[in-house]
Amino acid sequence: MVDGPTLVTEALDAGLELTAAYVDADQPLDPTLRSRLHGQGVRVLELAPGVLAAATDTVTSQGIAALARRPERPLRFLTSTAAGLLLVLVDVADPGNVGTLLRSGAAAGAKGAVVCGGADPFGPKAVRASAGAAFRLPVVEHRDSSEVLDLLGRAGFRRVGTVVRDGVDHDRVDLVGPTALVLGNEAHGLSIEAQAQLDERLTIPMTDATESLNVAMAGTVVLFEMARQRRATDDQRPPRAR
Repeated sequence: MVDGPTLVTEALDAGLELTAAYVDADQPLDPTLRSRLHGQGVRVLELAPGVLAAATDTVTSQGIAALARRPERPLRFLTSTAAGLLLVLVDVADPGNVGTLLRSGAAAGAKGAVVCGGADPFGPKAVRASAGAAFRLPVVEHRDSSEVLDLLGRAGFRRVGTVVRDGVDHDRVDLVGPTALVLGNEAHGLSIEAQAQLDERLTIPMTDATESLNVAMAGTVVLFEMARQRRATDDQRPPRAR
């Protein structure tokens, strides 16, 4: 379910296959968006006032909701990408956190994400929290996190994960190169088994008054440290010959 004109436009821009769009008769649809939907062969169905609001979980109806075919990609789709940054979410339960992390990952230059259990990355709340990043960032769903981490290791990715304490300060670790940032459940973090598969455990330095950060905040902090280090590396490279 893609709810609202902004996300429907994002879905079209990302090339998602929309199967139908539902419009509230009381809220006129932007002519440009209607034309794009028709141009893509999407059925646009007008609903009686109030029906769309009852069918979606937003507080206020935005006048349009569309159904999109769920992207399905094998895990090897990500391991075959150019060397870069991947995001791995293991049992992250809150859809708002999942969507926020996808948004932060896309903004920080991640090449893709793997979601292992937890909240549905394509559920309405996660999609809204991602602000469309769930469409732009290649997302692979694979329940077995052990298999994912093993495959990423064999593919040459350095697997780094966040822990509340006893890890290396996140800004003192070389995070350039093929790297998979692994984030765990909000309440329990990464399991002992998952931590055993990491190449490095990271901790974000904080004052003693704060025990931990929300997983979406912690992930965002590390993602942008990765982006900072990668920019610094790029700045040191000699310019290409013309």
